[in-house]
Amino acid sequence: MKNIFPFLILFYKNTIEQNLTTSNINLNNKIQQKTIIKEYIIDFNKSLKSFNKLEIDYKNNKDFFILNNQTYIIHPSNNKELSKEADLLAKYINDYIGLEIIVAPNVIRKTSNKNKNTFIQIAVDKSLNKGYQIKINKRKIILKSKSISGIYKSIIFFKNFLENEFNKNNTIYESILFPSINIYDNEKIISSEYLSIIIITILIISLSLLIFKFK
Repeated sequence: MKNIFPFLILFYKNTIEQNLTTSNINLNNKIQQKTIIKEYIIDFNKSLKSFNKLEIDYKNNKDFFILNNQTYIIHPSNNKELSKEADLLAKYINDYIGLEIIVAPNVIRKTSNKNKNTFIQIAVDKSLNKGYQIKINKRKIILKSKSISGIYKSIIFFKNFLENEFNKNNTIYESILFPSINIYDNEKIISSEYLSIIIITILIISLSLLIFKFK
């Protein structure tokens, strides 16, 4: 019985080493299947042709916003709805480009300015009357609207743009360069507050007509 223990120990040792080797080979194969591109420059003249309803203001194309793993998506502190929208945008960027983007409240910007990080900022601007705006400059991308539904719509535009440009292939992009540009969606968006008022008004009118009918 004593003579069999060394054999069993050697057998288990060889089995574990073989499993580790197989795992490493599989991991290496997955990595090799990915193509890594150091830098990719967006050409908005081609990329935005399919988005007909947008108003586009081309700026200085020599100034590029650089999207990479040093980029933050920032949103107002203590706003759960905008935090969810920021997480959704980060997911789309990871899905289509392969970049892990940090999502954080606005306060992170104060500590990161020294490191010259770039930012994607999500903000509600009550002064806007229509749709959403996306403004891109060398330092940041701003997605803003007067309502959460408008912010969501701007993120869906961003998602559709990434899908058209990159199409979820097996490529990892280390940095994406966006030329400076302003994008406006002028379609009116009904905020949740106004929608509630409209629904309540319709219900009151319907109820009044019903009461009048049975009088």
